[in-house]
Amino acid sequence: MTGFADRLAAGLGPGWTAVGRWTPSGRDPAERRVWDMAGGSLHRALGFFPHGHRAVLTHPHGLQLYVLPRTPGLGSFVVSAVLPAGVFEHGAVQPPRAIGVTGDPVRAAADVRRRLLRPYRSASMAVARTTRFREHDKIVIGRGDDGQPLLNTVAPTAVRALLHSDGRWVLDPATGLCRLRHAEQHPESVIQQAVRRLSVHRFDIAVVTGTPINTPPGSRTPPPPVPPSLPRGGDTPGGPLL
Repeated sequence: MTGFADRLAAGLGPGWTAVGRWTPSGRDPAERRVWDMAGGSLHRALGFFPHGHRAVLTHPHGLQLYVLPRTPGLGSFVVSAVLPAGVFEHGAVQPPRAIGVTGDPVRAAADVRRRLLRPYRSASMAVARTTRFREHDKIVIGRGDDGQPLLNTVAPTAVRALLHSDGRWVLDPATGLCRLRHAEQHPESVIQQAVRRLSVHRFDIAVVTGTPINTPPGSRTPPPPVPPSLPRGGDTPGGPLL
């Protein structure tokens, strides 16, 4: 999984990075933010692999892709869009369809670019406008339960300033918030540096004492996975799987 995800990220273009995840039991918290959770291909994959290896691909504009094995023994994968940074529900915006891809990372990257990235980018802009339109220029910086900084924003410029230009921050797929890659002994200093960096872009920045989020990240409970109902190689409502 790790090798495939790394090569898939490289094939998607500059800026994409991959991080492996391992879920020994239960559900991966990041699944709560997978956009097309009810889609056929992802639903079947979760039925086969309720826990185990996963990967998350991240672009510094705040977009993420969730990757997991498709079916046992076939060496293929399912790639799904994750809700963009700072977005916690998709409302009436049509989710980008999860797609099945071959285990060849070159072909898989071409399919993701052709079939998933374009509708994902369009949907991410639409959902940011509809769910947090008045907050596009607002950034809220707070603290997690561990006292470490958390940053809440839907603005791609702000996410890029942290993920790409700073490098100490990552986008947490389980919450949609930016957090530090590693815990800092002096988190207040890190917050002050982030404020200075983001103030250059004229954002409205608020620093709060608690978690910088109004909608709990786990409020949208995904449906439970079900066993596949189609024979291997069948079509999904969004088109044939590879």
